[in-house]
Order: sequence, then structure tokens, then C-alpha cells
Amino acid sequence: MIDQPELPTELLSLLSHLCSTQSDLNLCGPAVLHQLSLISTLLCSPPSNLTNDKPRAKAHHLSLSLLRLADEKILAYHYSDVPLWWRRLYTDASLLGVIALLLASAEEKGKEGAEKEQWKEAVRLLDMVLIVAGAPGMGREDLVFTLLSHVQAHLSSSSSPSRPTKRPRPSPPSPSPLPSPHVTHSLPRFTIETAPSLTTYLTTPTLLSGPFIITGGCLSWPATEPGRWDTADYLLAKAGEGRVVPVEVGGDYTREGWGQRIVPFSDFLSSLSPSSDDDGEEEEEEEEPLYLAQHNLFRQFPSLVSDILLPDYIYSSPPPPAEVPSYRPPANEEGYVVNAWLGPKGTVSRAHTDGVFNCFAQILGSKWLWVAPPSCSPWMYPYGSNPSSTTIDNNVTSTDSEPREESEDTDGGAAAAGEEAQDEGGSTNHLLTNTSRLPVHLHVPSPSPSSPSSPSSSRAEPSPPSPNPSPSPLDAFPGFKTHVEPFAMQTVLERGDLLVMPPG
Repeated sequence: MIDQPELPTELLSLLSHLCSTQSDLNLCGPAVLHQLSLISTLLCSPPSNLTNDKPRAKAHHLSLSLLRLADEKILAYHYSDVPLWWRRLYTDASLLGVIALLLASAEEKGKEGAEKEQWKEAVRLLDMVLIVAGAPGMGREDLVFTLLSHVQAHLSSSSSPSRPTKRPRPSPPSPSPLPSPHVTHSLPRFTIETAPSLTTYLTTPTLLSGPFIITGGCLSWPATEPGRWDTADYLLAKAGEGRVVPVEVGGDYTREGWGQRIVPFSDFLSSLSPSSDDDGEEEEEEEEPLYLAQHNLFRQFPSLVSDILLPDYIYSSPPPPAEVPSYRPPANEEGYVVNAWLGPKGTVSRAHTDGVFNCFAQILGSKWLWVAPPSCSPWMYPYGSNPSSTTIDNNVTSTDSEPREESEDTDGGAAAAGEEAQDEGGSTNHLLTNTSRLPVHLHVPSPSPSSPSSPSSSRAEPSPPSPNPSPSPLDAFPGFKTHVEPFAMQTVLERGDLLVMPPG
């Protein structure tokens, strides 16, 4: 039997606050409000001595029914159009359900294994509040982390101190054979010593309108130190036991079979580790690669925030670029968004547009990057449009050439549209209108004698490949070789490199 610690007094105070600040749920309807009131009454009731009268268990059951309703409502909308009140209901139903679960667990005796599973389920529900709903509402995010702290303290005290390490999964195969990284037109590079100051950046039009790289620009970040982000144990210790994360299943979100899944953080990190069959066990079946993409990992795991150092550029307020006159910075309190990408070798983000200024930091591994200027828009063929479409403004694609963990510090948006569903048949192509159909990562261009130079480059880029007589996958897209290829640029981001990118 695991000893159940007393729920802290402040938790009951937060429950009272939760139940008294639900007026913004009125649009959910009177039936929902009645059920919320009933749950509150059951949670505040004293425990019953009757075996057939368990108010905590009833409150938990009712909370889960409201959670299912909120989930159905959220799934009925595009993610950017979900009404606030359904996200609020998802949040409050989850929080009430967790409190009911903890109280019910404390009142039940003699079921050690079942009790621990209940506490792990509580952690999952709290993570889902952050992942799905964002914990809107007064004090909700604080309550999520208060509950997480309490539950994880209990899990840590009940776990064996000498728990064996889980055997890593086999390293997933690359989703498609990729050619060696080619770089025919290099992006401009600066060293740390020659990197533009904030004043120079804001007063130099060429820096504001085009991408550039600072070699080693984030090597001073704690995340790059040995024993930190390069080890699963460090990340798991920072996250705590029982945490779950959203991942993409499959290496390319435009391919059939791509999907999304919520998985334990420990399982995801194990999927990034190479397999070891020295113990003679039968090799496990190969699995689709898992990719944590465009996720605000630092909000979910605040203990990781101190591992990154936001570049000064993040705090600037550049004017809207001429090519994107409608540009607006993120409307949140900070004025920027910080997302993370963690994935294995071979994951692909197709050429796409970003409507914000970006700072992209390569923490580990390496990444091949392809970019094209807004003038190439008419020949980029976005999903959901005909070949004459001109909706692509600034085009970026990337592939991973090493297993890597990377973070992006941006002033809004992110570098991949991974959460938008795909379908080669076109049923969801309207969700990918910022994504090009051109597989530029599979195209190896011929060397061009008129390739633009990069006078500020301080690192030798890979040499251009020999001319490839084989047909290119882009031959079916007229105008690409004439109107895009001569103006596109590529680079390989290595550990510690920082990419600064305008919107478009």
C-alpha cells in the first residue's frame, strides 16, 4: 500500500477559486453549467461511509463526460477557430476530473498498483490541458502546474530508486531516400564576432529582407552543453514522471499515412535512440518515425526554459516587409512564441511559408535548408491551388541529416505546418495552402556558373554535386528551373548555428 500524502490546503483553496470563476462558460449552455455545479458539490462533500455512495468517483465520472463533450466540440473546428468557451470547458473539466481522481484515490485502500496508475492518468490529463486547450482562464495554468507538482512528488516518492532503463526501440528508417545535401547558392553567414548588432539589424534593409546565419550563434546556450539535451535522462528528469507529448507519426506531413499521436515523453525519446541487440533479443518490428514538431515544449516543461537564451533580435520590432505589408507580430503578451522540434534522421518539412520573423537555433545534429525569395511565388504550386497560384510568398524546406534535437525561438508562428492534416488525394489540401507541392529536397540541381556568392561566409559549404542526368521530380512543374532554381539558396545548419529569417 502506497501512503497517500494529504492534499495541500492551498489545493482546496484553488478548487474553490476554480468553481467560482466559471462565468465565461455560460455559452456552453445550462446543462453544462448544471453539471459543473453538481461536480463542485460532490467534490466538496465529505466522504461517505457507504460503499455504494462515492461522491469523488461520481464527480470524476461526470467530469470525464464533460471532457468528452469539450473534445468533440474542439474537433469540430479548425484549430485556429475553436471558440474560447470550449477550450475553457476542456480545461475546467480536466482540472475537476484530476482533483476528483486524487481525492478518490486517497479514499481507496489496498490497491497500490491501481493507485499509481490513477496518479499517472492525472499527469496525462493535466498535460492534455496544456497541449489541447492551452489552459485558458484566470489561474488555470498555475493550477495545472500546482497539481502536476503534487502528483509528480507522489510518483517520485513511490518509484523504485533503482528502476532499470528501458531498452531503446530500433532506430526508425528514413521515410524516403534522400540525396546528399547539395548547396549551390549559399546563404550569407556571419561569425559571432561579425554578427549584426541589434541596431545594425534594424537599420539595414538587406538584413531585414533576407535570411542569414550566425555560425555558432547559440553555442553558448546551456542546452548545447554535454549531458543536457544530448541525453534522454536529462530531459526526462526535467520533465518528470508520466509526461506525454504530441508527435507526428511519419517523416513527411504531406504523405499518405501521416498522422498525430499523444505518446509518453519517455517512449518518444526512446524512439530517437539507436537499437542495441547485443542482448540477443529478437529485433522488434520497424516503426514509423516519431517527430515532435512545432510544439511549445518550454511552456509544457518550464524547467527547460533556462537551457535557452533568446537572441536580442527576438525583442526587436522590425517594420512590415514590403513583400508582406499585412505582417503583424504575435498578439500574445510576450510578443513572440518559442517552439521546439525534436526528431530523427530523415524527417522532412516541405517548402512552406511563415508569416513571422524567425530565429531558428540548431541545438544538436544538422539540418539541410532550402529557401527561395517571394519573387518565386507563382512557380511554387501550393496545395489546394492550380499551377498559376501565387499564394506562396517565401518558401522554406528542410531535411534532417543527423538525429537531432532543436529549438526555435521565433517572434510568432513556427518553421513547420505539421499540425495541419494532409492527404495526397486532396481532401485536406485546403489546410496546406502555405505548403508547396514541389519536392525540392529530392531535386539535385546542376551547378550554375552564375551562383550568387556569400562574401560573409566563414564556413565551407558542401561542394555542388556532379550534373545528374536522371529525370528530376520537379520536371513536371513548368517554370521551376527557370524562375525558382537560379534564385533559391541552400545551407546545412550545424550544431550551434542560428538562422535569422524574415516573414513571407
